[in-house]
Amino acid sequence: MKVPNINSWEARFNDSYKAYFPQIYRYVHRLTGNTEETEQLTQQTFASLYGYFLSKAKAINPKPLLFRIATNACLNYLSKKKKSEEVLNMISVADSSQDDPLQETINNQRKEQIQRGLAQLKPRDRLCILLYLEGLSYSEIGHIIKANKTTIGKILLRAIERLALQIKNGDTQ
Repeated sequence: MKVPNINSWEARFNDSYKAYFPQIYRYVHRLTGNTEETEQLTQQTFASLYGYFLSKAKAINPKPLLFRIATNACLNYLSKKKKSEEVLNMISVADSSQDDPLQETINNQRKEQIQRGLAQLKPRDRLCILLYLEGLSYSEIGHIIKANKTTIGKILLRAIERLALQIKNGDTQ
């Protein structure tokens, strides 16, 4: 087995950490809704990447690998906790900076509808939407959930249609 060049893999790890830490942290927080767990799971994700770089000589694209590690860590966390209220906190929609209290109330109600609608989607559909919102390509999402990019496009289309229908019909109770 070829031993990786230490300077090379450390540089790749440091570059990956700097480039993807904010995205992974935000993604994990959206899945867990818990700041303390987010910090722990994000640290665990990068520790796994570090171990991967340490043990593998071949070059990889770290972005989809990081999201796959983070997704698996979050799913394990959520399955162990088994709290139904965790599902409602799966998406942290950006807070509104509106000065108008009425508009802010409307925005908050809309965010709650979206959160409830997302919680009603199948886990795979919800993950696809979250990963897409994080800017991952269909290929990267496919790598994470083990599906081809054509399938990802179909999953996203159907999931977004279901979410829109749920919100329109008020089925997000």
